[in-house]
Amino acid sequence: YAQSFTATSDGFLSSLQLALNVPKDAADFTITFTRSKAAELLPLDDAPVLGRILIPAKDLPRNAIPQLAPRFYTIDLATLRIPVRKGEVILFQCSPGRTSFIVDAVSNDAYPEGQLFGRPVNRWNARENDWDLAFRIYVVDNLPSIGPATQSATVTPTIYPPKGTLMAGAAWDPV
Repeated sequence: YAQSFTATSDGFLSSLQLALNVPKDAADFTITFTRSKAAELLPLDDAPVLGRILIPAKDLPRNAIPQLAPRFYTIDLATLRIPVRKGEVILFQCSPGRTSFIVDAVSNDAYPEGQLFGRPVNRWNARENDWDLAFRIYVVDNLPSIGPATQSATVTPTIYPPKGTLMAGAAWDPV
């Protein structure tokens, strides 16, 4: 799946929160960021990659009781050093490896400035008009001097809001 969002300010992506529902057989999880010309355009397979994170399965939080609702987890994006400009459309693609999809979604077009896309076969050809991934994305004005960009990130339960300003999101509650 992929979700587009529209930047509401200039800065750097600092954190992504996703509502994860991780099955016991989860595989490594990849998130890839690209740009788009419009929120409703299908993702392009050859779009330049702004950043890619591989989250090992061992770092994904397992649901102790599968019937519980997914919970938001924070993924630190500062190490990717992805700049954004106000009005720019960014896509993040979630690839769950060989297991079932682990990011929850919300209905009723919770985030009208973006679009959820599906990929049931080998190309992007499905759009879910009333659905969005359950996400929140944060931006900061400046990044600390942390060295060159890397392709790693940490995943932690969302207890406190991450640093930065909430720029976009689709969720069923503020937790």
